[in-house]
Amino acid sequence: MRKLAIFLILLAASIGYATSEIQIGYKSGNTLYALVRKHSDSTVWNDSNSAWETWVDAYVPDYNIAMADGDGDFYKADFPSGISAGLYPINVYLRQGDDPNNDNDILVGTGQIVWDGTAEVTDYTSYTDRQTIIGDTNELETDWTDGGRLDTIIDSALTDTNDIQEDWATIVAQVADVNTDTDTIIADTNELETDWTNGGRLDVIIDSILADTNELETDWTNAGRLDAIIDLILGDSNELETDWTDGGRLDLILDAVLVDTNDTQEDWAALLVNIADIETDTNELETDWTDGGRLDVIIDDIQDTSGAGGF
Repeated sequence: MRKLAIFLILLAASIGYATSEIQIGYKSGNTLYALVRKHSDSTVWNDSNSAWETWVDAYVPDYNIAMADGDGDFYKADFPSGISAGLYPINVYLRQGDDPNNDNDILVGTGQIVWDGTAEVTDYTSYTDRQTIIGDTNELETDWTDGGRLDTIIDSALTDTNDIQEDWATIVAQVADVNTDTDTIIADTNELETDWTNGGRLDVIIDSILADTNELETDWTNAGRLDAIIDLILGDSNELETDWTDGGRLDLILDAVLVDTNDTQEDWAALLVNIADIETDTNELETDWTDGGRLDVIIDDIQDTSGAGGF
């Protein structure tokens, strides 16, 4: 018998339509049956036991769903009501013998049904969207129950809100303190602005410091008061150095004393006196130049006077 290329016809049915979901056009007078497979794992529906199971050839008589031969070459059967919602492929076979036999029977049509658990769904997109909405709604109901995810979030938010209210009171108090400090800073700033204006307290102090600094600069310039004093001290020091050099004034005096000493013991005694006087003067000079000595005190007084803003 030539196999016909006949496709399973799944007629449009609204939600709630629960009969004759499996339909196919085929020549009347034959015996047709349908097998329902699960799309997710390819198991087959055992219509006798109302359960899914792995395919076994010998159990095909238990799998088959008999299709009624209607008028005008049209066969139909109800989709098993015990099947839960999902997508299910369907094969329709032409039975060749007394019992269904997958090896001998001829596959005459294939198709699939989207089942919502009670009826066929013709708009699969709407069905999946509805299933998603139902899942989300169930999830929301769980989330909003006491201790649920959203309930926990709200409880946490309420706790945080109470904490924020307490913190806000602290912030307000701190802002008040800042305002008080700001007023003090503004007052001090205004006082400083007044002090720095021409003739103000700080301006007068700076002007006095500048005047003293200018006076010191004048004293230390060439031929200035302090410069002249230092020049005199250096001049005396240079003169002493000249007197003590070989042939200098003091050196000649010593040479003359030595000559006189050779001539007479009396002159030697006088020479010793002169030498003692000279040594005394020399020691006196050394003492004067040591720290705290006369000349050193004079220099220190000059420096102190310079630091105090003038004589």
